[in-house]
Amino acid sequence: FAIDAARAYNDWFHAHYLKRSPRFQGLGLIPLQEPAEAVKELRRIVEKLGFCGAMLASTGHTGHLGGKEYLPIYEEAHRLGCCLAIHGGAHEGLGMDYLTPYAPINGLGHPFGLMVAFAGIVFNGIFDKYPNARIGFMEGGVSWLQTCIERFDRGWETHIAYDPRSEFIQLKSGEKVSDYINRHIEEGRLFVG
Repeated sequence: FAIDAARAYNDWFHAHYLKRSPRFQGLGLIPLQEPAEAVKELRRIVEKLGFCGAMLASTGHTGHLGGKEYLPIYEEAHRLGCCLAIHGGAHEGLGMDYLTPYAPINGLGHPFGLMVAFAGIVFNGIFDKYPNARIGFMEGGVSWLQTCIERFDRGWETHIAYDPRSEFIQLKSGEKVSDYINRHIEEGRLFVG
């Protein structure tokens, strides 16, 4: 169902917007439930339909967005030189499922979901492995980034991971996680909106 729904949405968006005017830009949907199919749909929407890239939910799927099962998606985004945008609107399972009223769920869910996705992507070395991919973190404001920068520096200093295969973040000599994040922002690979 996810494969067909993503494809139908992308076809509809292409027909109603991208074909009508070059002023329109679009991000398609890809079925994260089936990473191999997500790769195929990313390739189709960028190469055949003219999308800029794809929009991914921050949470609510298997594992986290830095997980190995999603590496083929980043590899394809790297090959295509396209962007991936992470949307913070998936709030299930973040500890707020029964919180009422809805306002704090919306207020906390977007930035918290982005923080989870950001952590998985940063610490699993996605920016190191796929330098042509550009990733944006959307709809959560910007203050969550400051929290991540502060907490990630301290977390890495006190909890350095055992990484004999160099699968995780690769900091340059003397570089802190905050420096790493700023470097990728300055290189135009990491966006917050």
